[in-house]
Amino acid sequence: MRPFLNVPLSSPYMTNNNQINILLCIDLRFTLPLAVLINSILKNPGTEAESQYDTSQEFNFFIYSKSDELPQIEHYINVHLIPVISISGILARFRFHYHAIENCRFYKEFIFKSGHMLRNVKSYLTEASLYRILAINDLAGTIDKVLYLDADIICNGSLHELYNTDLSYSYVATVPESPKFTECFMNDNPSWDHSYYFNSGVMLINLFRWHQDNITEQLINYMINSETLDLPDQDALNFVLPDKMIVYLPKKYNALVIVDPELKSLLPYNLVVIHFSNYKKKPWKPDSDLSNSWNRLYQSHMEQLESNRKYWWSLWPSDKYLWFPQSSKDYKMMTFYQLKKLRIISSLYCFAKYLQLKISSAVRSNKLIKRLECKND
Repeated sequence: MRPFLNVPLSSPYMTNNNQINILLCIDLRFTLPLAVLINSILKNPGTEAESQYDTSQEFNFFIYSKSDELPQIEHYINVHLIPVISISGILARFRFHYHAIENCRFYKEFIFKSGHMLRNVKSYLTEASLYRILAINDLAGTIDKVLYLDADIICNGSLHELYNTDLSYSYVATVPESPKFTECFMNDNPSWDHSYYFNSGVMLINLFRWHQDNITEQLINYMINSETLDLPDQDALNFVLPDKMIVYLPKKYNALVIVDPELKSLLPYNLVVIHFSNYKKKPWKPDSDLSNSWNRLYQSHMEQLESNRKYWWSLWPSDKYLWFPQSSKDYKMMTFYQLKKLRIISSLYCFAKYLQLKISSAVRSNKLIKRLECKND
């Protein structure tokens, strides 16, 4: 699909010292967070004027999603993001490249065989959480380096220093999880011998070495043949990539709000990337804690995109760009939230949906038990 802006960058598929390539992989429900992330990247909060944008860099945004969702994602960016950015006069400084994930090598085989992973792990993980493995391979051979970012992120400073990390002898540069997380992973996997377990929400990737050593194929084989992955592609990355081929970055490049909601322990380090990795505490969800300064910062970015919007969520799937409850836990949360707001009918609706999903889950579990009993007879 064509890029939105036909502007004279140095070259959309070649890296130079003044160009940053960014990989983003989403489904339609993450369109709003995607736009928030891009807006925050292009802004430079370190300048005197709060609304001033960073004009010292050129950006290529490579966006991967399903082919039937890409036009809607592009439409949202054109309607809500571009007007906000265009007032800064930097339209010649970025370009969007939209790619259908179905066109990536290994897509059909990988997504089909990886279905068991998503059924056996966290309920909030979707097929889109696996796209980056395919997208990285798709970009290899066209550019030499890319910065992958999860969509539940905002940038609080320039990415220039991060992007220019030396990867001459490495596959990736990334930020370790907490020592406790690493210790727990090591206890569960005694054969694992890395220095740290890293969070894959922020990865600077040497695409030349990645492609040269067939890393995507190694990851796919590992994921398909493993039954013990709690976080499928993140666990696989930590197993497959050799410790000596990883550059470990400071926490300021992936500050996890789930670990420290106010990030007080990291504030002296001029945080660059803020990562809202906790599924239950996304800043666009109805129960978002607005006493948290980082949630308020995120809300301010959303308000720049849609100043007239009252809520950043919906009870109805038809509101295609917004978060809506899908699991029994979501509906349970929404039941109490709506009740607290004295929206009795909405609360009863959410409670009914909660019961429906719980009963359906119990029925499926009962059928599975009976099937296993038949096999054992």
